[in-house]
Amino acid sequence: MARVLIVEDNEVDLLLLETILEEAGHTVHVASSGDEVLEVFVTEGFDVVVTDLHMEPGHGLELIASLTAMVKDAAIIVVSGTGAAQLDMAVTLGARAALSKPIDPRGLRDAVESAIRG
Repeated sequence: MARVLIVEDNEVDLLLLETILEEAGHTVHVASSGDEVLEVFVTEGFDVVVTDLHMEPGHGLELIASLTAMVKDAAIIVVSGTGAAQLDMAVTLGARAALSKPIDPRGLRDAVESAIRG
């Protein structure tokens, strides 16, 4: 299974994402902001990053750009309730999948499995 880093500042959404992925057998680590992610992404060797788009401080789109600049083929999955335009922008910037909230557990599990396979 994968080492997954979840970036989500909403505690309820974070708990949901964490539970879904742990029940699927993944090792899950959490961060509440994009700033924390940049510090640990490469050094900790995460396989997949699951991130929200709207966080304080920063924005998920900025995080995607930064991660893909660090690791060209970074496995990033975006989850957000912001609408199709921002989800499409996330994919354009390098996210492998973009899922709308509320999260469908099967869709999240499938997106993570797909990202692991590359």
